[in-house]
Amino acid sequence: MSREAKAMVLTGEGINCEYETAHAFSLAGADASIVRLSDLLCGKTKLLDFDIFCVPGGFSFGDDLGSGKVFASRLKSFIERDFEEFVESGRLALGICNGAQILMRTGVFGLDRKTQDTTLTFNDCGHFHDRWIKLKMDPDSKCVFTKGIGLIDLPIRHAEGKFVVKDRETLETLKANRQIVSRYVDENGFPATKFPQNPNGSAESAAMGCNKRGNVLWTMPHPEGFAYFCQHPNFARKKELLKRAGKEIPTKGDGLKIFENAVGFATDNLA
Repeated sequence: MSREAKAMVLTGEGINCEYETAHAFSLAGADASIVRLSDLLCGKTKLLDFDIFCVPGGFSFGDDLGSGKVFASRLKSFIERDFEEFVESGRLALGICNGAQILMRTGVFGLDRKTQDTTLTFNDCGHFHDRWIKLKMDPDSKCVFTKGIGLIDLPIRHAEGKFVVKDRETLETLKANRQIVSRYVDENGFPATKFPQNPNGSAESAAMGCNKRGNVLWTMPHPEGFAYFCQHPNFARKKELLKRAGKEIPTKGDGLKIFENAVGFATDNLA
Protein backbone atom coordinates (compact mmCIF):
# COMPACT_ATOMS: atom_id res chain seq x y z
CA MET A 1 0.00 0.00 0.00
CA SER A 2 1.47 3.35 -1.05
CA ARG A 3 1.83 6.16 1.47
CA GLU A 4 0.70 9.77 1.11
CA ALA A 5 3.09 12.26 -0.40
CA LYS A 6 4.59 14.42 2.36
CA ALA A 7 4.69 18.18 1.84
CA MET A 8 6.66 20.63 3.99
CA VAL A 9 5.28 24.18 4.13
CA LEU A 10 7.83 26.56 5.60
CA THR A 11 6.87 29.34 8.03
CA GLY A 12 8.44 31.93 10.31
CA GLU A 13 9.99 35.40 10.08
CA GLY A 14 6.92 37.05 8.50
CA ILE A 15 5.59 34.35 6.18
CA ASN A 16 1.80 34.46 6.56
CA CYS A 17 0.22 32.17 3.93
CA GLU A 18 1.32 28.88 5.47
CA TYR A 19 -2.11 27.71 6.64
CA GLU A 20 -3.97 28.15 3.35
CA THR A 21 -1.00 26.69 1.47
CA ALA A 22 -0.88 23.62 3.70
CA HIS A 23 -4.66 23.32 3.33
CA ALA A 24 -4.35 23.33 -0.47
CA PHE A 25 -1.77 20.53 -0.29
CA SER A 26 -4.09 18.60 2.02
CA LEU A 27 -7.02 19.07 -0.37
CA ALA A 28 -4.78 17.69 -3.12
CA GLY A 29 -4.13 14.55 -1.06
CA ALA A 30 -0.82 15.28 0.63
CA ASP A 31 0.22 14.85 4.23
CA ALA A 32 1.10 18.52 4.80
CA SER A 33 3.21 19.79 7.69
CA ILE A 34 3.96 23.40 8.62
CA VAL A 35 7.60 23.68 9.67
CA ARG A 36 9.38 26.68 11.18
CA LEU A 37 12.52 27.96 9.49
CA SER A 38 14.49 27.60 12.73
CA ASP A 39 13.58 23.90 13.00
CA LEU A 40 14.72 23.33 9.42
CA LEU A 41 18.03 25.14 9.82
CA CYS A 42 18.98 23.49 13.11
CA GLY A 43 18.20 20.03 11.73
CA LYS A 44 15.25 19.28 14.00
CA THR A 45 13.19 18.68 10.83
CA LYS A 46 14.89 16.96 7.88
CA LEU A 47 14.03 18.09 4.36
CA LEU A 48 14.87 14.70 2.90
CA ASP A 49 12.01 13.19 4.95
CA PHE A 50 9.61 15.01 2.61
CA ASP A 51 8.59 14.74 -1.05
CA ILE A 52 7.56 18.37 -1.63
CA PHE A 53 9.05 21.56 -0.19
CA CYS A 54 7.17 24.87 -0.31
CA VAL A 55 8.04 28.42 0.71
CA PRO A 56 4.69 30.26 0.77
CA GLY A 57 3.79 33.93 0.54
CA GLY A 58 4.02 36.70 3.09
CA PHE A 59 6.36 39.51 4.07
CA SER A 60 9.46 37.85 5.48
CA PHE A 61 11.52 40.22 7.62
CA GLY A 62 9.05 42.95 6.65
CA ASP A 63 10.68 43.31 3.21
CA ASP A 64 12.87 45.88 4.98
CA LEU A 65 15.93 45.16 2.83
CA GLY A 66 13.95 44.12 -0.23
CA SER A 67 11.54 41.22 -0.57
CA GLY A 68 13.03 37.85 0.31
CA LYS A 69 16.65 39.00 0.63
CA VAL A 70 17.17 38.36 4.35
CA PHE A 71 15.29 35.05 4.28
CA ALA A 72 17.33 33.93 1.27
CA SER A 73 20.56 34.72 3.10
CA ARG A 74 19.36 32.58 6.01
CA LEU A 75 18.76 29.72 3.58
CA LYS A 76 22.16 29.91 1.89
CA SER A 77 23.85 26.99 3.64
CA PHE A 78 20.64 24.98 3.48
CA ILE A 79 20.35 25.54 -0.29
CA GLU A 80 23.93 24.44 -0.88
CA ARG A 81 23.52 21.34 1.26
CA ASP A 82 20.08 19.75 1.69
CA PHE A 83 18.09 21.58 -0.99
CA GLU A 84 20.40 20.71 -3.86
CA GLU A 85 20.33 17.03 -2.90
CA PHE A 86 16.54 17.21 -2.55
CA VAL A 87 16.08 18.68 -6.03
CA GLU A 88 18.64 16.40 -7.66
CA SER A 89 16.74 13.40 -6.28
CA GLY A 90 13.74 14.49 -8.38
CA ARG A 91 11.59 15.77 -5.55
CA LEU A 92 9.54 18.95 -5.91
CA ALA A 93 9.92 22.51 -4.62
CA LEU A 94 7.56 25.47 -4.89
CA GLY A 95 7.99 29.16 -4.06
CA ILE A 96 4.84 31.31 -3.99
CA CYS A 97 5.07 35.14 -4.12
CA ASN A 98 7.44 35.98 -1.24
CA GLY A 99 8.56 32.35 -1.46
CA ALA A 100 9.30 32.89 -5.16
CA GLN A 101 11.31 36.01 -4.31
CA ILE A 102 13.23 34.06 -1.66
CA LEU A 103 14.10 31.11 -3.91
CA MET A 104 14.88 33.43 -6.84
CA ARG A 105 17.43 35.26 -4.71
CA THR A 106 19.20 32.00 -3.91
CA GLY A 107 19.84 31.62 -7.67
CA VAL A 108 18.04 28.28 -8.13
CA PHE A 109 16.10 29.44 -11.21
CA GLY A 110 18.80 31.05 -13.31
CA LEU A 111 21.48 29.61 -15.52
CA ASP A 112 24.30 30.40 -13.11
CA ARG A 113 23.36 30.19 -9.43
CA LYS A 114 26.62 31.77 -8.28
CA THR A 115 25.87 35.05 -10.04
CA GLN A 116 22.04 35.02 -9.75
CA ASP A 117 21.14 36.02 -13.30
CA THR A 118 17.39 36.34 -12.65
CA THR A 119 15.45 38.26 -10.01
CA LEU A 120 12.10 39.77 -9.08
CA THR A 121 12.04 43.51 -8.51
CA PHE A 122 9.69 46.47 -8.01
CA ASN A 123 6.48 46.64 -10.06
CA ASP A 124 6.51 49.18 -12.87
CA CYS A 125 3.33 50.70 -11.40
CA GLY A 126 5.41 51.73 -8.37
CA HIS A 127 3.23 50.27 -5.66
CA PHE A 128 1.80 47.14 -4.08
CA HIS A 129 -0.87 45.70 -6.36
CA ASP A 130 -3.71 43.34 -5.41
CA ARG A 131 -6.04 41.98 -8.09
CA TRP A 132 -7.11 38.88 -10.00
CA ILE A 133 -5.33 38.23 -13.28
CA LYS A 134 -5.54 35.82 -16.21
CA LEU A 135 -2.69 33.42 -16.97
CA LYS A 136 -1.79 31.06 -19.79
CA MET A 137 0.47 28.07 -19.22
CA ASP A 138 3.11 26.88 -21.68
CA PRO A 139 1.90 23.42 -22.80
CA ASP A 140 5.44 22.47 -23.87
CA SER A 141 7.09 23.21 -20.54
CA LYS A 142 8.65 20.38 -18.55
CA CYS A 143 7.20 21.86 -15.36
CA VAL A 144 5.54 19.19 -13.24
CA PHE A 145 3.21 21.64 -11.49
CA THR A 146 1.48 23.05 -14.60
CA LYS A 147 0.83 19.94 -16.72
CA GLY A 148 -2.58 19.92 -18.36
CA ILE A 149 -3.43 23.50 -17.37
CA GLY A 150 -4.36 26.11 -19.97
CA LEU A 151 -5.96 29.47 -19.20
CA ILE A 152 -6.65 30.14 -15.54
CA ASP A 153 -7.50 32.96 -13.16
CA LEU A 154 -5.46 33.54 -10.00
CA PRO A 155 -5.01 36.37 -7.48
CA ILE A 156 -1.80 38.40 -7.21
CA ARG A 157 -0.74 40.62 -4.31
CA HIS A 158 2.81 41.96 -4.41
CA ALA A 159 4.98 45.06 -4.77
CA GLU A 160 8.09 43.31 -6.18
CA GLY A 161 6.97 40.85 -8.83
CA LYS A 162 8.66 42.12 -11.98
CA PHE A 163 10.75 39.32 -13.50
CA VAL A 164 14.04 40.57 -14.93
CA VAL A 165 17.18 38.87 -16.26
CA LYS A 166 20.75 40.13 -16.54
CA ASP A 167 20.87 40.12 -20.35
CA ARG A 168 19.09 39.15 -23.55
CA GLU A 169 21.13 35.98 -23.96
CA THR A 170 19.97 34.68 -20.58
CA LEU A 171 16.35 35.42 -21.46
CA GLU A 172 16.59 33.65 -24.81
CA THR A 173 18.13 30.60 -23.14
CA LEU A 174 15.36 30.47 -20.53
CA LYS A 175 12.79 30.69 -23.32
CA ALA A 176 14.51 27.95 -25.33
CA ASN A 177 14.53 25.73 -22.24
CA ARG A 178 10.78 26.44 -21.76
CA GLN A 179 11.57 27.73 -18.25
CA ILE A 180 9.02 30.54 -18.52
CA VAL A 181 6.09 28.42 -17.49
CA SER A 182 3.20 30.90 -17.42
CA ARG A 183 2.50 34.37 -18.79
CA TYR A 184 0.10 37.14 -17.88
CA VAL A 185 -2.41 37.41 -20.74
CA ASP A 186 -5.12 39.79 -21.89
CA GLU A 187 -8.81 39.00 -22.39
CA ASN A 188 -7.99 37.36 -25.74
CA GLY A 189 -5.30 35.09 -24.29
CA PHE A 190 -2.33 36.98 -25.77
CA PRO A 191 0.72 37.87 -23.62
CA ALA A 192 -0.01 41.10 -21.76
CA THR A 193 2.59 43.83 -21.89
CA LYS A 194 0.63 46.66 -20.28
CA PHE A 195 -0.78 47.35 -16.83
CA PRO A 196 -3.04 46.06 -15.31
CA GLN A 197 -3.18 42.75 -17.23
CA ASN A 198 0.58 42.56 -16.72
CA PRO A 199 0.57 43.84 -13.13
CA ASN A 200 4.32 44.37 -12.72
CA GLY A 201 6.00 44.74 -16.13
CA SER A 202 7.69 41.33 -16.17
CA ALA A 203 9.96 40.46 -19.07
CA GLU A 204 8.15 38.15 -21.49
CA SER A 205 5.01 38.72 -19.35
CA ALA A 206 6.40 36.00 -17.07
CA ALA A 207 4.23 35.07 -14.10
CA MET A 208 5.76 31.67 -13.30
CA GLY A 209 9.03 29.93 -14.08
CA CYS A 210 10.84 26.70 -13.35
CA ASN A 211 14.31 25.22 -13.21
CA LYS A 212 15.58 23.39 -16.28
CA ARG A 213 14.44 20.01 -14.98
CA GLY A 214 10.92 21.26 -14.25
CA ASN A 215 10.66 20.12 -10.63
CA VAL A 216 11.10 23.54 -8.98
CA LEU A 217 8.51 26.28 -9.64
CA TRP A 218 8.33 29.97 -8.78
CA THR A 219 4.99 31.73 -9.05
CA MET A 220 4.01 35.30 -8.22
CA PRO A 221 0.25 34.57 -8.46
CA HIS A 222 -1.17 32.68 -5.48
CA PRO A 223 -2.58 29.25 -6.46
CA GLU A 224 -3.58 28.58 -2.83
CA GLY A 225 -5.82 31.66 -3.09
CA PHE A 226 -8.08 29.85 -5.54
CA ALA A 227 -8.44 26.36 -4.12
CA TYR A 228 -12.25 26.61 -4.09
CA PHE A 229 -14.49 27.77 -6.96
CA CYS A 230 -16.42 30.02 -4.56
CA GLN A 231 -13.27 32.11 -3.95
CA HIS A 232 -13.45 33.67 -7.41
CA PRO A 233 -14.64 37.30 -7.32
CA ASN A 234 -17.19 36.51 -10.09
CA PHE A 235 -18.32 33.33 -8.40
CA ALA A 236 -22.03 34.24 -8.28
CA ARG A 237 -22.18 35.19 -11.96
CA LYS A 238 -20.17 32.15 -13.06
CA LYS A 239 -22.37 29.89 -10.96
CA GLU A 240 -25.56 31.32 -12.49
CA LEU A 241 -24.26 31.00 -16.04
CA LEU A 242 -23.30 27.37 -15.47
CA LYS A 243 -26.68 26.70 -13.89
CA ARG A 244 -28.53 28.21 -16.87
CA ALA A 245 -26.42 26.13 -19.25
CA GLY A 246 -27.29 22.98 -17.32
CA LYS A 247 -23.65 22.39 -16.45
CA GLU A 248 -22.22 21.08 -13.21
CA ILE A 249 -21.01 23.71 -10.79
CA PRO A 250 -17.43 22.87 -9.76
CA THR A 251 -16.18 22.98 -6.20
CA LYS A 252 -12.48 23.27 -7.03
CA GLY A 253 -10.71 26.48 -8.00
CA ASP A 254 -8.17 26.78 -10.82
CA GLY A 255 -5.23 26.98 -8.42
CA LEU A 256 -5.84 23.59 -6.84
CA LYS A 257 -4.72 21.79 -10.00
CA ILE A 258 -1.16 23.02 -9.39
CA PHE A 259 -1.13 21.27 -6.02
CA GLU A 260 -2.84 18.18 -7.41
CA ASN A 261 -0.20 17.90 -10.13
CA ALA A 262 2.56 18.11 -7.53
CA VAL A 263 0.99 15.58 -5.17
CA GLY A 264 0.14 13.21 -8.02
CA PHE A 265 3.69 13.31 -9.35
CA ALA A 266 5.20 12.84 -5.88
CA THR A 267 2.87 9.92 -5.11
CA ASP A 268 3.65 8.20 -8.41
CA ASN A 269 7.38 8.55 -7.78
CA LEU A 270 7.57 7.55 -4.13
CA ALA A 271 10.41 5.19 -3.41
